[in-house]
Amino acid sequence: SFKLEKGLSMFISGCDASGKSTILNEIYKIYKDKIDIKTFTIAKPYPNFIINFAIKKKYSKVRSNKKNYQNQKYNFLLMIRDLNLSILRYIVSIRINKYKKNNYLIICDRYVSNYYNQINGPRISNKNIIYIIFRSIELFFYSRIKSLEIEIRLRTKLDIAILRNIQRKKGEIKNKEEIVERYHLFEKSIFKSEKIYEYQNNKNLPESINDLIILFNKIILSKTNDYY
Repeated sequence: SFKLEKGLSMFISGCDASGKSTILNEIYKIYKDKIDIKTFTIAKPYPNFIINFAIKKKYSKVRSNKKNYQNQKYNFLLMIRDLNLSILRYIVSIRINKYKKNNYLIICDRYVSNYYNQINGPRISNKNIIYIIFRSIELFFYSRIKSLEIEIRLRTKLDIAILRNIQRKKGEIKNKEEIVERYHLFEKSIFKSEKIYEYQNNKNLPESINDLIILFNKIILSKTNDYY
């Protein structure tokens, strides 16, 4: 067991079906009895019962009927939802900083972007005065979210992401078109991090997890000399 001299904040980024959540869970299991660690999900910071409810309502089937998720009809209720999402993400970021100040290792499943029309970034357009007002509030909360120190960026080939999506055990299996569309969106997305480590994530998942544990060990041990 060991203790960090000061808190360390990290997140794993990657295209859909790249294995981010699985990798995060496995790393947490390894470190939880050895170090003060806390994990967060900032992409969908909703209570589990809401996420489970969406899955039970065949959420993936509803999504598959949309040809392009960026072109769905945008209305006032969606604008309220997106503003609420920015506030929830800001609240999660406050909790992250709280644990970091207490010398925790923080690992997040994904993180936010400051840029409109990027993954986990602002969503509200500026097509009229009402939208502009809501957009300015949304941007305020995104601007208040601090960058994390390290991003582990998983580089996954598109065909492998498509195959993993078919094999995934989660309740939500996305259609191929959305995987492809969000793959290219991820490639151009810039997340709030100070330093990026890239990992070629094209091996089978157990091998990738082993490689990433080695990388995590190097990063973490460089931050501490205090063993007990």
